[in-house]
Amino acid sequence: MKNEKNIYILIQFSGEPSGAEKRFINIWKKFNSKNNKSIFLMTHKKTLDYFSFSSIEKENILLFDTKKTNYISQYIAVFKLLNKIEKKSVIHFVNTYYPFLSLFSRSSFVISWLQPFNPISLKNLKLYHMILFFIGFIFSKYIDVLNPKNYKNFKKFFFFKRILNTPTSNNIDKKLFIPDTKDNSLVFLGRFEMDKGIDKLIEIIPYLENKLNNQNKIDVVNIFIIGKGKEQEKINELINQKYKSLKITNLYSNKPHIFLNKAKVFLSLQKSSNYPSRSLVEAMYSGCLPIITDTGDSKLVGDDKKLFFVEKNIKPDDLSDLIIKIFNLNREDYKELSEKIRDDAISKFDNDNQFEYFSNIYLKN
Repeated sequence: MKNEKNIYILIQFSGEPSGAEKRFINIWKKFNSKNNKSIFLMTHKKTLDYFSFSSIEKENILLFDTKKTNYISQYIAVFKLLNKIEKKSVIHFVNTYYPFLSLFSRSSFVISWLQPFNPISLKNLKLYHMILFFIGFIFSKYIDVLNPKNYKNFKKFFFFKRILNTPTSNNIDKKLFIPDTKDNSLVFLGRFEMDKGIDKLIEIIPYLENKLNNQNKIDVVNIFIIGKGKEQEKINELINQKYKSLKITNLYSNKPHIFLNKAKVFLSLQKSSNYPSRSLVEAMYSGCLPIITDTGDSKLVGDDKKLFFVEKNIKPDDLSDLIIKIFNLNREDYKELSEKIRDDAISKFDNDNQFEYFSNIYLKN
C-alpha cells in the first residue's frame, strides 16, 4: 500500500481489550509488518498490559493515559496528542468519534461502527453519544459498518454517504488456534457482563454438577472462565463453592488458544449479537463445538447444521443437557464435526480480506 498521508488508527479503550480492539490492533500489526511506516496506532497506555509490541512497532504507537476509561477522560487525553498528528492525515475512529481532532489537524476521517445495535438506540447509547456519532457520520469520508443488518440500515439513513460493509474476518492466527488432544473441558471467554451471557453460565453450574454426579460416563469437567468484568464477585462466589464433578478456574489470559485448543465445548451466550464474535471464531478455529445464542444474526457465523444454536431464554436444565450431550459424543463423531467447523470458519474468516479492505479505504481518503 502506498499512501503519502499518515494514517492514525484510534482505538478507545474499554477497560480491557474487546474483540474489536484485538482485531484492529492485529490489523495495524499487519500493516506494520509490511513496513507501512505511515500507519500509526493511537491507543491507551493500559493496552501495553495486554499486548506485546516489538521495538519497531512501538515507534509507530501514540499512547494516551487516563485513570478513568470513560469517553470524556479519553477524549481529553487523546486531544493532547494533537501536535503529534501530521496535518492533512487520515484518522480512523474505531467505535468512537472525537470532534475537533480531525478538524484541528485538517484530516479526513473514517468511522467504524462495530456495534450490533443501530445508532438510534437510547437503550444502548446516551443521547450525547448518539449526537456525536451522527455528526461524525455526516462529515466522515467513509462509514465502515460491521453488522450486515446495520449496513442495510445505514444505507437508508445515510444514503448520501459512502457506506461500506466490513468483510468477515477476525484476524485470527490459524496456526495458533488449532485443535489439540481434546479433554472434557468447557470455556467461557469474554467480559463478565450480563449482556455477554455470564449469568447463563452461573445458572447452569448447579445443573451440570447434579447431572454429572448422577451418571458414570464423565468423571470431572473442567470449566475455564476467562476474562474480567463487573460481575467478578459473582464468579468468585461460584468458584468458592465445593463441587464433586466440576473443577472451575477463573483467570485472564492473552493466550486463550492454550485452553481453547484442548476444550470440547465453548459457550457463546451473548444476548445482543454473536456476529462476528472474535472469541467465538477463535473457538471454531480451535475445533471446539460452540453453543451459540440465536440473536437474529448469529447464524451468519456458520452452518446451523453443524453449530449448536439455542434460544436466548433457554432453560439452564436444557442447556446443561446439551453440554453433557456434546461431552458424550464418541471420539470419531466429535472429531469429524470439529474438523468441519474449523474448516468452515477458516474459509469464511480469511484474514487477508480485511487487510485489503482497509488498505483501499485509506488509499481513497
